[in-house]
Amino acid sequence: MLFGLRPGALLLSILFCVFVASSLVLLRFAFGGDFSFIERVHSPLNSEGLIAVAFVVICVLKAKNNRSHNLEEPEKSSHTAVFVGLIVVLTVLAFGPSLKDPFLSDSYDLLKQATEPLTNVLSRSLLTHPTSGDFGFRPVVYVLNWLEFRWTGYNPVSWHVFNLLLHLANTLLVFALLRQLKFRADISCFAALLFAVHGTRPEVVCWVAARYDLVAFFFSALTLIAALRCVERPTAKWLAVSLLAPILAALSKESAFCLPLLLAALFFFHENGWNQHARRLLLWVSVSCLAVLLYRTWFLQGIGGYKNSQGTAIVTIFHPVLTVKALFFRAPAILFFPINWSAPGL
Repeated sequence: MLFGLRPGALLLSILFCVFVASSLVLLRFAFGGDFSFIERVHSPLNSEGLIAVAFVVICVLKAKNNRSHNLEEPEKSSHTAVFVGLIVVLTVLAFGPSLKDPFLSDSYDLLKQATEPLTNVLSRSLLTHPTSGDFGFRPVVYVLNWLEFRWTGYNPVSWHVFNLLLHLANTLLVFALLRQLKFRADISCFAALLFAVHGTRPEVVCWVAARYDLVAFFFSALTLIAALRCVERPTAKWLAVSLLAPILAALSKESAFCLPLLLAALFFFHENGWNQHARRLLLWVSVSCLAVLLYRTWFLQGIGGYKNSQGTAIVTIFHPVLTVKALFFRAPAILFFPINWSAPGL
């Protein structure tokens, strides 16, 4: 013990001091701009990262085994329809103005691809090795774009409506997932609304060409919900969803390859633990993602992704320290404070 404090209490005290000091630096920058504190502070990213990490660690250390204050059994839930209606209304109000936006940049490439015959879309998406572009592998979205073009043509409003409906569906899936985890309806609603209007969401909702993320998240969330249902009470319907959804997610965008890790974490903290159904589902999702990854590697003749001027895949160019910093320091900072401090007027 140091200063009469147990190690856990000492760590909490240190984290609290870091949290308070970083908060003061952030407030000083927010209201006064650049200033000197040990060195010149041009951006509060470090302070934001310290606040985010300290807050998360404090929450983890203070968490109790009994979560009864935040949980309730599904049969005790009430006013679910009201919460769902609130989510729908606020999400539409937040992104409704974007429906009148025109097509931008890569959206025109998306439209051009969608005008091709379906046989060409399937061949280009699944069989013909790409020789240019961003070297992505997202056949599910290419087919969805082809279908939508037959329905809406060149009308940008309709394309934006589809993106907004996808985002709304994803927000409701977040609510459903938390309810499946037996969080209280009000807490689930708050978390879903935070997801709906968070500052990291606008681009993928408002930009037609960024809908890959929306589709991948949709099928990923379906996978998690269906897997939980199967673990608790297996049915043919939810088993079918849990078998098909991860494949569609991985075929929508490469970010869905993290599904096995997400599912493993979900099962680890779930009250039913690692039962037989959970192990089988995790194995299936892992094998599905691996199969798509192998096919994707063959199709792209490599790892794919954007390339630099020398033709090297950018994803292969990384530094371990910088990668850890980005994942565990910068990412929490952006999630907690989705603010562009370089924008005029801030």
